[in-house]
Amino acid sequence: MIAVLGAGNWGTTLADLIASNGHAVRLWTRQPEQREEINARHTNEGAVPGLRIAEGVSATSELGEAVRGAELVVVVIPSQGFREVSSALGDVLAPEQVVLHATKGLERESNVRMTEILLQETCARQIGVISGPTSPRRSPARSPRERWSRRASLTSSSWVAGPSRAHG
Repeated sequence: MIAVLGAGNWGTTLADLIASNGHAVRLWTRQPEQREEINARHTNEGAVPGLRIAEGVSATSELGEAVRGAELVVVVIPSQGFREVSSALGDVLAPEQVVLHATKGLERESNVRMTEILLQETCARQIGVISGPTSPRRSPARSPRERWSRRASLTSSSWVAGPSRAHG
């Protein structure tokens, strides 16, 4: 099982892609209405209009539930809220869990990279970054899955997306 933390445009797109490649995904959102929509209709119209989210995605509003037992935790939180979520993640993450983040930028107050925040706030020691343009709306491809395959770094995408999508 793979946890995706953040059910915005990019987090929902990644969760859908990962589930489409045969993985069970728990998608974490703070918003109960969003959780209910994802679980009941497999849509997230506020974040990704028109996307039918893969059946392998289930949403939760409980961070511990999202992370518990996950082989991989993908953090897709805006930089301004990254430390707060990382701090909470530190309470539920196991040292052996692999963490990737897909958040651009530096923390405004400290000028610190997101990877450094994860190292400071969690016990994670296997941390990676999903790089490239991270807004699916900026890409001219036809579907969120195609957008991902065109911009994911090969370092992280091979494991997450599978060989057929990692080199797209």
